[in-house]
Amino acid sequence: MEPRLRGAMDHCGDPRDGSGVLVWSDLRVTTRLLLGMAIWVSRWYRPSEGFTAEELADAAIQLI
Repeated sequence: MEPRLRGAMDHCGDPRDGSGVLVWSDLRVTTRLLLGMAIWVSRWYRPSEGFTAEELADAAIQLI
């Protein structure tokens, strides 16, 4: 596995001992939820509502 990917996965923790910052879940469900979030932002995002694209990107990254 690529070292930078391994580092990111290590930060997530080990599901066997509850360490880390993320909770492990079904890969298909997680993928679909993340894709849904990314795709639907184009439907509701309006720059005139006070959020910049950078703020939305930061918020999305904090979720994952």
